[in-house]
Amino acid sequence: MNLLNPSPGVKSYVRLGKRRYVILLIPTLLILQYDSAESEFVSNGTPVITAVRVHPNPSTHGDIVTLNVQVLSSDQDNFSYLWSEIGPLIVSLSSADTPSPSFIAPQLKKDTNVTFSVTVSNEIGRASTMNITTLIKGSSGQFAKITSVEFRNH
Repeated sequence: MNLLNPSPGVKSYVRLGKRRYVILLIPTLLILQYDSAESEFVSNGTPVITAVRVHPNPSTHGDIVTLNVQVLSSDQDNFSYLWSEIGPLIVSLSSADTPSPSFIAPQLKKDTNVTFSVTVSNEIGRASTMNITTLIKGSSGQFAKITSVEFRNH
């Protein structure tokens, strides 16, 4: 991965293989967008992931977090989607086989980055995969603390 201009508020770029993507840093929204001006369009029917979004980003306990992928293909095939989480934190993705799954941000003790992978496949088995990372803010001091336990026989 090669960040070409990582300044907040200014377009930043990242290279993933031969493709260049524009990174747009907007408060509460992270977008990774395909830079078609710099990259060659894949004409063999392989889906090209043009943008992956997370909203809100960062999120806090109880937020409904929505992921979204946009895809471009020369023949506009019907796509299948497979989202999965990479890493130690397990969240329950709702509609993980759609372009826009969601989850409820869990309560965490500290800020935690969560990475998701999306694979987009077409009817003839050609596929593209991309990862995106979002931040779930911790809520320190808001956890219940058990101070004693009492057992009673009835």
